[in-house]
Amino acid sequence: MTRYRRCGDGYGTHELTTAHLRVAVHRRATGWGWAQLFAADGTPVAVLEHLGEVGIAPGVPPARLEASEVRVETVDGLQRLAFDVAAQVAADRLAGTSFAAWVGYPTLRPLVTGTVVLELAADRPALRISM
Repeated sequence: MTRYRRCGDGYGTHELTTAHLRVAVHRRATGWGWAQLFAADGTPVAVLEHLGEVGIAPGVPPARLEASEVRVETVDGLQRLAFDVAAQVAADRLAGTSFAAWVGYPTLRPLVTGTVVLELAADRPALRISM
């Protein structure tokens, strides 16, 4: 269960745990995209509010990177979580709302796509994030 009050975890959670850290990655209604990091004793250490974000133009809010699926992979005996991400398209999120008519966004498809991988180090308290 999430201890971070600005997001929910009702859409799913995947966890990685070592002797040093635990990371719980949560799914929003719009996709996988935020995580909580805990010390070995359960103390909250950090929050990752997104898997990344892209600023496309001055004055336009940045687009979060989110994924529709998560893959649990094992490499050299360590588990990691892999996400095929895409930058959110604001026009898609505003469709059907009162904002759709007056907010013009310069993109109609994701400007950035890729894979984000989260991996805990086995020998020390460290989270590796790669794209």
